[in-house]
Amino acid sequence: MSKRILVATDLSAASEDALRQAASYTDSVLGVIHVMPNLVDVRPLFPQNNEANATHAIEIEAKVREAVESAAKAVTTGPVEVFLEQGLDHEAVVTQAKKWKADLLVVGSHGRTGLPRLLLGSVAERLVREAPCSVLVARKHRPGPVLVATDLSEASLPAVAVGAQEAKRRGVSLVVAHVIDHALSDFAASALSQFLGVLPPANAELLGEARTAAKAALESIIAKTGVPGEARVLEGSAASAVIRAAEELGAEVVVVGAHGKSGVRDLVLGTVTERILRSAQGSVMVVRQ
Repeated sequence: MSKRILVATDLSAASEDALRQAASYTDSVLGVIHVMPNLVDVRPLFPQNNEANATHAIEIEAKVREAVESAAKAVTTGPVEVFLEQGLDHEAVVTQAKKWKADLLVVGSHGRTGLPRLLLGSVAERLVREAPCSVLVARKHRPGPVLVATDLSEASLPAVAVGAQEAKRRGVSLVVAHVIDHALSDFAASALSQFLGVLPPANAELLGEARTAAKAALESIIAKTGVPGEARVLEGSAASAVIRAAEELGAEVVVVGAHGKSGVRDLVLGTVTERILRSAQGSVMVVRQ
């Protein structure tokens, strides 16, 4: 079955990157949505103006549709379904994604304002939180591996499978990483030593065992995907470690799950994934199953 990919565009340069990356899924059905402000201003006190307003709105919509179709034709020769909606950007896009049964929503990392953090704080992040499907926040393409971040929970495994298929489709290498954040355990050990007179455990030895166990788990998970890949165990805060690894690798895309061990989507999207979305230099795919 073909994958249904919906692209949200505001006709900015960033949206062109989103369209281009969506069109690279050659075996998919492509849809493009553009959300306009409410065009018809109905005024009961001046009914004579209503007809003129409606005519003006139709003319604007025709021009916008032409621009969206032209942008789509610039990146693909295949058929594209165009949707023009009015209202709030994120609400209209989420509604269309549900109605159209999209498998993947693709959105640019920043819009016509040119302020990536502004958009990621308003539209893109809300789409990641509320979309019924996986979301690809597309940034300007750079060749490199696919980096998948996993907390090794059952909920994070679909992201590894999707990342493996992305690496295979793109013809690039796959790296799957797990982060050991031992800051809290170090703090707890220090507190015990300082306030209770209890000596901290042999953290170095425990950390070594944790690294070995995590790498074995990663290698097992990678083997199950059927796609060759490298297992990496990182250390530090989860978001910072993933972002740093993505930069060192020159990752083309970072793949993360919508929720992990907590199982609470908004909690995770408000912490680790949000930081990766804002700070990663390459594209970020948030996988929702």
